[in-house]
Amino acid sequence: MFPEKPEEYRLFVHSSQDQIDLWQTSRSNIRSLIFNVIDLDSLSWPRDISFIFDNFKLVKVLDLESFNIGGTFPGEIQYIIHMRYFAAQTDANSIPSSIAKLWNLETFVVRGLGGEVILPSSLLKMVKLRHIHVKRRASFSLHENMSESLANYQLDNLETFSTPRLSYGEDAEIILKKMPNLRKLSCIFSGTFGYSEKVKGRCVHFPRLEFLSCLKSLKLVSNSYPAKLPHVFSFPSRPRELTLSKFRLPWSQISSIAELPNLEILKLLLRAFEGDEWEVKDSEFPELKYLELDDLNIARWSVSEDAFPMLECLVLTKCKQLKEIPSPFEDAASLRSIEVNWCSWFVANSALEIERMQHEDMANGAFTVTIQPPDWAGSSGGATVFKGWSSERPLPEN
Repeated sequence: MFPEKPEEYRLFVHSSQDQIDLWQTSRSNIRSLIFNVIDLDSLSWPRDISFIFDNFKLVKVLDLESFNIGGTFPGEIQYIIHMRYFAAQTDANSIPSSIAKLWNLETFVVRGLGGEVILPSSLLKMVKLRHIHVKRRASFSLHENMSESLANYQLDNLETFSTPRLSYGEDAEIILKKMPNLRKLSCIFSGTFGYSEKVKGRCVHFPRLEFLSCLKSLKLVSNSYPAKLPHVFSFPSRPRELTLSKFRLPWSQISSIAELPNLEILKLLLRAFEGDEWEVKDSEFPELKYLELDDLNIARWSVSEDAFPMLECLVLTKCKQLKEIPSPFEDAASLRSIEVNWCSWFVANSALEIERMQHEDMANGAFTVTIQPPDWAGSSGGATVFKGWSSERPLPEN
């Protein structure tokens, strides 16, 4: 329903897609316009939304993310100059450069239904932007004189950016150096083969990030073909949270991560590292509190007594080759919980043994273990395991 009083500036439309046109009545007082289209096929059939730009010119919040706005990004959007928040789903593969005329925009959210969305370099002129979210992936439309044309512009207010596809080289550095106060970055890395003085030979280079001194959260997904050459990274010096996926790095290269002084959360997902054995040495991961290993082919994991001195939570998921959880966790004073999901029975049993030691020897009654049995548990006759499973009842070792 329309608001009864003109001073009520927010309009929330909960409707099926074929009824959107019923909302074409001009409501010049509306400042926040949010659509929630409930059709299951709302992503398949684009809608004509030109009436929005004609009838709601004073909106500051425009949320069209619940349905497909079409294969051409609407050029009329440039005239809604008061807008601060915009979200949409689209089949379009590029955003027009005229988007930069929305000089008040602070949050820009686009879900590309067709894959990669190309962002115009003019986006870097929108100095009030605080959040850019392109779901799936994004790239920038670059040109030869981009560095000169954007010399006087910088996104000092930008805090979060996802998910650009970046390659090693000058272009990626030009873009990221325009975001000096970035706090959260989620991106797709494409590696580039080259020579490195650091390793004295050929390697796979990734974009440099060390100049992002304010970065607290970094999520990286590799889009490169796996290579046995060394990989050269330059991480920011002070991230608090780091997630890596699909890099297939040897465990010997984790040392650069282990030395990060402020790292508290580490997630290694989907073959981030490959190899049978991971050895964690003395004093590595000095501030880490949360460690998640998901879908890795590690079989043997050894941990020094002095490693992970601050670890509170360990999560293991689909590490089906892993034989056991390292015994030093049995007397880790900081450890509060272990979660095991779809790993081997051996891992589940070692988690229960750690629970017993934590309760009996460390008097850590608050320590908990949560176990989700392997996928094959039902077919092999294994027991169902759940939170609170008694450590006096060992799990089958089949």
